[in-house]
Amino acid sequence: MFLTKTQGLHSGDAQTANLGDGNGPLPEIKVIRQNFNAPILGTGIESLIGGNHFRYWRQNGPQANTGALFLA
Repeated sequence: MFLTKTQGLHSGDAQTANLGDGNGPLPEIKVIRQNFNAPILGTGIESLIGGNHFRYWRQNGPQANTGALFLA
């Protein structure tokens, strides 16, 4: 039910986060979006009617190289 890409259709933008690791604000590594079992327009549907998605970042800077994943 989740895909990372479905024709790349969605209305969201990449988000940034400062994880306090010395790297400053960084863009998300990836966003995982619900595809509604519609392989071509699935993530576009999620942008229109809502749905589930999450983004993640890895803390690996010089001040805190924990390797922890931060999910939003």
